[in-house]
Amino acid sequence: MGSLFADYEFFYAWRKVTGDESIEKDGIDSLHTMLNGLFDKQRLRQVMRHFIYFPDKASSHGGREVKIVCRYPQFYAVNKLYDHILLHKKPEGDGKGGTYFGATGCGKSFTMQFLARRLMKSLALESPTIVLITDRTDLDDQLSKQMTNAKTYMGDETIISVESREQLRMLLKGRNSGGVFLTTIHKFTEDTELLTERDNVICISDEAHRSQINLDQKVSITEDGVKKSYGFAYHLHQSLPNATYVGFTGTPIDATLDVFGEVVDSYTMSESVKDEITVRIVYEGRAAKVILDNRKLEEIEKYYQDCAEAGASEYQIEESKKAVASMGSILGDPDRIRALARDFVAHYENRLAEGSTVKGKAMFVSSERKVAWAFYKELRTIRPQWFEVLECEEGSELSEKEKKKIKPMERVKMVMTRGKDDEKELYDLGACRT
Repeated sequence: MGSLFADYEFFYAWRKVTGDESIEKDGIDSLHTMLNGLFDKQRLRQVMRHFIYFPDKASSHGGREVKIVCRYPQFYAVNKLYDHILLHKKPEGDGKGGTYFGATGCGKSFTMQFLARRLMKSLALESPTIVLITDRTDLDDQLSKQMTNAKTYMGDETIISVESREQLRMLLKGRNSGGVFLTTIHKFTEDTELLTERDNVICISDEAHRSQINLDQKVSITEDGVKKSYGFAYHLHQSLPNATYVGFTGTPIDATLDVFGEVVDSYTMSESVKDEITVRIVYEGRAAKVILDNRKLEEIEKYYQDCAEAGASEYQIEESKKAVASMGSILGDPDRIRALARDFVAHYENRLAEGSTVKGKAMFVSSERKVAWAFYKELRTIRPQWFEVLECEEGSELSEKEKKKIKPMERVKMVMTRGKDDEKELYDLGACRT
């Protein structure tokens, strides 16, 4: 299924009938699944009413008029979450609207938008107010850009990216219905002043396995005595005590379910691979030997001596030592970074030479920014030609149509957020990566 005039790559199978079965159907069986699933009268009406989105401005899509139609995992996830929210909405329910476990390829941003539309059009919720919460500024910017271009689709002109807690308080003050507000969890700090007591407020949290689940009290001992503090999630729940909370995550943990409720629906990596949204994952272990000089070992040992003198038990010290392999001083060791870069270049070029891969995409995930930056610079030293900004690779030529779509770029990019203490080169690099 796809929208009229869409490129073939945007047509997808409809692999489920009720939304609860596996997606092992192929060939003619998958056609029957589409006929019995999508073309059921009630489901087709729902798709036509709630799951076809025309952006307000075409400028965000290269100036082209576009029509976005849901895929089957988005359709079933939204409807299951919607029913679960109605069942658990306060004051009758516990306010746990449910958890959605979506792996890579689930189309999370559009799933959240489709859900917001269903909620906004719900008679049972009486024009709710929706608060979309992320835990990173870049995620907030991405979602804000999409949602603020969907006012007609939402049926509400009040879709605002909130800059501060005070602004959110002013926007909610006296509001009895409607409105979609996008913000980050970090705006909910020590200020516990009530924002609203309304129960038709729905909070939808992105990345609901990180800072959005820390409801417990933390106790620390300082020079001034015992200090009690709470996480961002605690202050959010205190500010919106009667709201219903929904969590989206690719990594559900026990605390996620405690805050948002049971997993209502899921889209797994195997399903994403089956739908050809993501490629199959194959693991090959590759050792990166780490050799530490005596100076670094002495620094580590001194750290643990200080811990012991500060009152840490032997058990705590031993448990921490087990995790020492993840310390930046080890992972960021220059010899290790150099070995990793050389091994990658050799492995990558060998795969291209033997025809194992066509374009050879690769992604590195680092433990911290400075380790990623060190690896980036080492790779640049070994293969400087990979960092040249080109229209296309040597020996290739773009068509006129491709030249309009594809921007000149280097082969290697570093994806990150900028920090105020970054060295100038890294800071300037972040300006075009965020």
